[in-house]
Order: sequence, then C-alpha cells, then structure tokens
Amino acid sequence: MSLNADKSLDASLFEWSGMPVLNWRSWPKSIIYFPLTLMMILKSTLLRGRPFFLTAANPKINMGGLLEDSKNHIYQNIPAKYIPKTVFIPQNSTWEGLVERFQEGGLVFPVFAKPNMGEGGFAVKRVVGWDDLKAYYQQHDADFLIQNQIPYSMELGVMVHDADGNIQINSLTEKVHFKLVGDGHSSIRDLMRSNPYYRFRVNKILKLCGEDGNRVLEEGEVFKPIFLGNWSQGAAFIDRKEWIDPLLTSLFQGVNDEIGLIHVGRYDILTPSLEALRRGEFQIVEINGIKSEVIHAFDPKYNIFGAYREFLHHWRHVYAISVKNFENGAKPVSLLDSVKQIGRFFYKKFTGIPRRKRV
Repeated sequence: MSLNADKSLDASLFEWSGMPVLNWRSWPKSIIYFPLTLMMILKSTLLRGRPFFLTAANPKINMGGLLEDSKNHIYQNIPAKYIPKTVFIPQNSTWEGLVERFQEGGLVFPVFAKPNMGEGGFAVKRVVGWDDLKAYYQQHDADFLIQNQIPYSMELGVMVHDADGNIQINSLTEKVHFKLVGDGHSSIRDLMRSNPYYRFRVNKILKLCGEDGNRVLEEGEVFKPIFLGNWSQGAAFIDRKEWIDPLLTSLFQGVNDEIGLIHVGRYDILTPSLEALRRGEFQIVEINGIKSEVIHAFDPKYNIFGAYREFLHHWRHVYAISVKNFENGAKPVSLLDSVKQIGRFFYKKFTGIPRRKRV
C-alpha cells in the first residue's frame, strides 16, 4: 500500500495548510499531550489526592505502563504462541554470552534488537547478521532483547479496556509502514520533502536511511528501509474502527484473560490479514500500558478537535479503571517514587544509551 495508491492515504489530506505550525500532526508529542497530562494530574490530585493515581490502572506493570516498564517482564507473561522467539540480553553479558543465548534461543537472522526499556521505536534496529548485531551490542550498554522478525505484513494497534467489566476494543488502527515509490529522477530525500505527509519527519527518517538519502530511485522502484509501524519513523495510522465486531472483541477478551497483565492498554500486533487475525493468526510485537496512544486519532480524517475528543474518551476509561482497581486494593505509585522514576526516564532520554566501554 502506498500513499499515492490508496485514497485513504492521499497526502493532501494530511495538510491543513502549507504552514507546519497549523498541521498539528507535525507538533512534538510533548506539546500535543501536555494539556491532557496536566488535566489528568490535576483531576487525580483534586479528586483522589494522588497526582499519579492513574498508575493503579495496571497494577501488574511498573507505574501502570506509564514509563520505566520492562519489556522483558511483559514478554515473560505472554504465552510463547503469541510472540516471536525472544532472548533477553542483560547489560553485563559478554559478547560470547550473547552468541550463546542467541543460538540456544533458536533465533535466526534477520532479527530485531530493542532496549528493555524504551518507547516509540527508540533504539530499535533490524539486524541482518553477526557483524550488525555486534555493532548494536557495542553501541548499547544496557539490557536489551533480540527477537525473530515476524513474517507478517499487516501491523495493527488494538486498544482495549475493561472499564465495564469485560474487554472492549475502543481503538483499532492499521499502521502502514514507510514506503516511497521512485519517479526516475528524484532522490529519496527530495521525494520525502515533496510529500506533505513525510515532510515534517524527514530528518528523523533520513537518519534511519543512512547513506541512501541521496540515492535516486528508478521509476516504480519501491524503497522500504524501515520495518516498524512508528509515527516518528514514517508510518501512516489509519482508523479501522469499522473492523471491530463481537468476534474480534471475543478474541481479545480471551487473549487478555490468558495473559492477565493489563486492564487498559494497546496490543501492537502483526498478522497476515484481517481474515487471518479473525482466525487467531497473529503475533504480539508489544503490549503498552497507560502510556498507550490512541493512534487512530492520527488518521487524516481527524482534525485537532476530533483528535482531542478521542484522547479524552480514552482517558476517561483509564480514570474509571483506576478507581475500580483502587477500590479493590490496588495502590497507585507514590509521588516520591514517581518523581524518581520520571527523573531517571528523562535523564536516559536526553543522554541516550551509553556505548559499551569494552567487548
């Protein structure tokens, strides 16, 4: 699926005007979500006396899945049938130990390497061979995971909640991966800058493309260097609420009951097709807790007011679930502990993952 071939992805729909400041999708996420964050902290403080009351929404995940949650902890709670083969590499692992874990875990290239803690595709890399993996190991002095690449083409974000007691799907979004089609004379860089959908993310995407940025694509040549459905890495988010039905809801009720981790959050999955998903053929890429974005609101059919309506609808569910869990004995994370974890999170975010000093 390409931006030019699918009317639902017509690039003209992604612009309100030629000025970036008027295209809310080009704003930093911190600006988009600041009013919501402030509102929920104030509401939690005024009504419950706890600024981080919403961390009670998912008591089995650190901070409810707001931040500093361990991917390895989450994967350990997911039955093997739902995830690709995954190996955890502790920070203190030697290169020889990594190779041993890789082989014992039954991994085969290409694989994905990702930090144990991170979000939005941060430091996630597709690795195609041993030299590539060793370079990743040298560059990341931290706990990380290695996973087999999932051989499915359709990526979906499935937001669920149990505010009414049973699992409901309140957001279903197709993530269309970054792709360019050559015209025979424009470079990859120029193709991105001329497309209003990619224009405001061009620098981020070019970093991932490496030296390919200046390459001219042949007419009709398809360029797809990124295999992640992340917004910052060029993915398009398409609202697929019309696909939600009792069969799909029942499927995720069973999956969520079996895993038993979240009351509200988003399953990011890969599947061969919608029909295959309905038959239960899918793999889980990640499970996100309360930090989950309502990504269907980034579909071009939503203006900023419609997007905020969807965001607020979701956070009302998060608050209601937190109240229910609190009444059943769940404890929100304390203010002191929350501040400490937030401090660690932003320190690591701004300093980045340190390079390994020795191999």
